[in-house]
Amino acid sequence: MSRAERVAESVAAGLTAAGAALLTAAIVLELGGISPRAELWSAAGAGAAFLLALAGPPAPAARRFAGRAGLLAATGFSALIAVAALWQASVRPDPSVLLLLIPVALLFATAGLALREAAVERHRARLDRARSRLDGAEAERRRAGSPRGTACTACASGPSCSARSCTWG
Repeated sequence: MSRAERVAESVAAGLTAAGAALLTAAIVLELGGISPRAELWSAAGAGAAFLLALAGPPAPAARRFAGRAGLLAATGFSALIAVAALWQASVRPDPSVLLLLIPVALLFATAGLALREAAVERHRARLDRARSRLDGAEAERRRAGSPRGTACTACASGPSCSARSCTWG
């Protein structure tokens, strides 16, 4: 792993931690009913941090999709809190603000798709391991000198041999 990749991973981890802290602050502000504007800015900051962390270097295989799904879900929660804060902060709430819930739903749908892809990757990895284990067992059996798949050593006729001394199969 090069130095640039390590730095990029560190930055992504830092952005994820910052996003988690801002999301926690937004949740506390929402539950406390303290300030809708502060809640809006902390939720928006959390969402931005999570989206920037998504741009970081991908993790290996199945962890990649699971990590991205978590970041997308956290971004969706941040956006949901930001829309609620925007609704609360407006002097005369406009129903068109609720149209901002459409991208929030898309974030959650994308997170669900990423989780499904992670499950498919894990299943594919299990199948590959089982296939290679079976291939290894077959190669070992062939190396051990099993006559299966070859001609009869007694009469060289193969599977149709009916001789008592036949070593076929």
